[in-house]
Amino acid sequence: MAGLAVSDGKEAAASGAGTLHEIKPEDIQAASYDADLKRLVLSMPKDLARVRSFQPNGDVSGVVVNIRQIHNRPDLERLSGQETAALAARVHQKFPILLQRMGVRELYVDGWDPEAATTYNDNFEMIRELKATYGFKGPGDLRSFSSQVRFRNGLDSAKVAYALLGIAKIWEQMEEQIRYKGHIRAAYEQGITLEGGEDPELYRQAISLAEADPCGAGHYPKMLDLAEERDEHIVGVLGEKSSASGQQRHFVTFGMLHDLQPEIGQWNAKHPNNKLAYIEITPGDLPDKVEDLPKSTGECKDGGLAKRKE
Repeated sequence: MAGLAVSDGKEAAASGAGTLHEIKPEDIQAASYDADLKRLVLSMPKDLARVRSFQPNGDVSGVVVNIRQIHNRPDLERLSGQETAALAARVHQKFPILLQRMGVRELYVDGWDPEAATTYNDNFEMIRELKATYGFKGPGDLRSFSSQVRFRNGLDSAKVAYALLGIAKIWEQMEEQIRYKGHIRAAYEQGITLEGGEDPELYRQAISLAEADPCGAGHYPKMLDLAEERDEHIVGVLGEKSSASGQQRHFVTFGMLHDLQPEIGQWNAKHPNNKLAYIEITPGDLPDKVEDLPKSTGECKDGGLAKRKE
């Protein structure tokens, strides 16, 4: 990660140079947040989300706001895949109102590199144009039009028809994402730009581990180590952005495996003139900690955190 020497940062963070301190709600007004962010933190309905706020000593140049989610099994000894999907659905229902309430215009997404984010944003724009400019109501309309084009004379008509079928398939895939993932739906409906802050190679390693052993008893410690490395990367991306652009708010949505506090502490220790504060937002249905999730009685009951502690 550019600009962050991990070993030096950890030593400095351990000395207290970058320590984040939790702020009680009654002390929020004294925090180094802008007035709108303070109001949002203090007015968050408890049934919508719980908010924890953290700040280092001294001034800050940016605030990282993490809206936590669950998209796969964060600890493989807890919840079945079906239970995880059900919890994720309840959590994602809250995302559109959460992001709208906070006025999010740009959102960094767990698991996405910049190329993936660009693809989603381009697809959103394509769908909006197909609806607004050409009057198509959905992928079914596009498929019907493709059939009409296909039977016109000439090779070019056939090429156009097959291209339209490809676009219809992309549209169907996007509709499924919009239907089931709250941050995707919010981005599409509210015009939020999605961003990717992942290091592609680190994420590729994490996916390879998960695919190699679904229950994770052997690879789970490595998975957590990779999560920490990925957190270091995204914090570095946001820290550099604060320094370069002066942008104060950075919204991210990461899964329960990810705790950005230690990495922000390391960043602050190494960059005393460009410190970051941290706000953690937990949607109402999501527990505060992975350990608070119900234990699985199924296929992966002996994996997960228990292996991390050995």
